[in-house]
Amino acid sequence: MSGDSSIHEHGAAGGEKVKLSSWRENRFYRFDAEAVAAICHGIEVFALEEANGKLTALLGDFRDFEAHSECYLQMAATIETVEVLGFGRAPRSLRHLQFRQDERTKQYRGVIYQGEKQPAMFLCRSEPNSKRSHNGFVGFYSLDRPLVARFAAELQNSAEKQPLREFSRLETLDQATKELEQDLAQHRQAVGTALRRLQIDARYKPAQFASELEKGLSRLSEWKVRIPQLLARTVH
Repeated sequence: MSGDSSIHEHGAAGGEKVKLSSWRENRFYRFDAEAVAAICHGIEVFALEEANGKLTALLGDFRDFEAHSECYLQMAATIETVEVLGFGRAPRSLRHLQFRQDERTKQYRGVIYQGEKQPAMFLCRSEPNSKRSHNGFVGFYSLDRPLVARFAAELQNSAEKQPLREFSRLETLDQATKELEQDLAQHRQAVGTALRRLQIDARYKPAQFASELEKGLSRLSEWKVRIPQLLARTVH
């Protein structure tokens, strides 16, 4: 990935730029188009090296396939199945290289590799109305086999215009996780400040400390109800 491509924090975590070394699995970030292309290509190269399993790619406009054709023809000669999802006029399918119409690729990009030893997935959703053009996609990567299998199954079995329910569910959980992390950090800071006041300020009473502690715990306890409510509003 070149130095010009970018990955930024998404949602409650803020918009700071993220180094590749600190990129966390199953956490949503913002990507520019160059970063998306580089990450997808990285998984394609990994699939070629593993030389087994199945790969599904969400390409977008089939007219763009020519730029990827050499890599995909190599994969089709190496691994069991390669499937390319897109829209528009599809190229002719080959024995191990299949093309399938899927209107969702106007919105989503990614590669799902189900390798025998190690699966890998990168999936993102475009944000055409984003005010920051350098952050036009939101998505995540995963090496978790059950999660990769769920996404592959959803793409295979759901209607081509149906929103990706699993993506919506994970994005909702991601945003809730980041907000909860912030609340926990604020609570730890407040408790630390209160404990220091107990140490150095004779006028600060234990009852005041207990009150501060209760406020923080009350806010954290709201998540017991909030997370189920958030998930209930995701796409069904």
